[in-house]
Amino acid sequence: MSVLAPLLRPILRPVMRGIFDPADAVGDPSLTLDYNFLLNAGSTMAQAAVKGPVLVPTRSSNFWDFDENGLMAVAANDAPVFAHTIDAGVPLGLGSWETRTGLALWNRDLTKDTGGGGPWALSSVTTAKDATGIGGAANSASTITATGANGTALQTVTSASAQRAATAYVKRKTGTGAIEFTQDGGATWSDITASLSTSLWFRPVIIQTVTNPQVGFRIVTSGDEIIVDVVGLEAGGFETPPIPTGASSVVRAEDDYRTTDLSFINPAAMTWFLQVLSPTINTGGNRVAAHIESDAQAADKPSIVLLRSRGSGSNIDVVLEQDGEANSLMDITVGGEIANTVHKIAWATDAVTEATSFNGSIVDETWSVAFKADTGYDKMTIGSLDGIFIFNGYIQLADHWNVRKLNTFLDGETA
Repeated sequence: MSVLAPLLRPILRPVMRGIFDPADAVGDPSLTLDYNFLLNAGSTMAQAAVKGPVLVPTRSSNFWDFDENGLMAVAANDAPVFAHTIDAGVPLGLGSWETRTGLALWNRDLTKDTGGGGPWALSSVTTAKDATGIGGAANSASTITATGANGTALQTVTSASAQRAATAYVKRKTGTGAIEFTQDGGATWSDITASLSTSLWFRPVIIQTVTNPQVGFRIVTSGDEIIVDVVGLEAGGFETPPIPTGASSVVRAEDDYRTTDLSFINPAAMTWFLQVLSPTINTGGNRVAAHIESDAQAADKPSIVLLRSRGSGSNIDVVLEQDGEANSLMDITVGGEIANTVHKIAWATDAVTEATSFNGSIVDETWSVAFKADTGYDKMTIGSLDGIFIFNGYIQLADHWNVRKLNTFLDGETA
């Protein structure tokens, strides 16, 4: 079955929440920011901004993800990525991903074999670019047919030792024998047989540290066939959306979404809500879902980091800093990060009290030191901390109220 099945249950509920937002239903005048990113591919940031300033998207490359039909689609430079699940087309939200390079060449066309100067080394298999791919186009993906037992299709990438993610989109075409995937040329094989079907795509993932990686497949039984599309190899400790390649590697730039219009904020009292989806567990560094800063984080000015996940223990926290990020007012660990799970967080303050709710429960009501309200909030980034600490996932909803909401309200929003 598809790897996307675990995603469907947690996502259907937030989709309904996005449509029937309780704050909108009663016309709450204190709601001054309302972003709903559960939109069809090709939508605009203006459509996402139900209320509040329109975010400006920036990215210096194309980006590939899946549309509402469950098909791979491309977003052009500087266009937002409103992503969905493959096959089913369930909305995931606004994609925010770090820059990555697709290293495997001709990763949709396995007919480019070493005998013709291509990168694919074939042994006891034949290949044809004759299959419908993940984008829905005919003859865009490759069929691999085993002509003998333990047939292989492998590509070697000359590169120094590094941690990489090897991926592919695979379907079974014919047969019932074992199908295996590798990143180390078959020194170890990952058996993906049980996950394959003839109707849904499966994406195996191997995270491994290898010198000169060899990525590809072994078909154990002669006569068996598989369909393969976008065989991925990228440096990093987790996989990201597909990066189609041809004769050269492809660099996909990072996403940036921001606004300098923060007139919707009441510095003396505020309530924030975020709903996000992390497809992968954070294995290192920081990931930030939203950041609001004041006067370029100068001395004596506050900085708010909403929903940061940390590689250490994969914990999620809310951070409030002051004095140019030199003075931490609050660093609340609210819970553990779980892959393919929707997380909801709400934070409220009136500069005297504060409360943080995570997935339906209040987790903190304390200050380290007094909060300094400020009128100089001048920048908000969604999906990063001012262009660094990219979230590497999907932002689904973001709301702001210009009052300090009650704790019961916070719990209701995050339930």
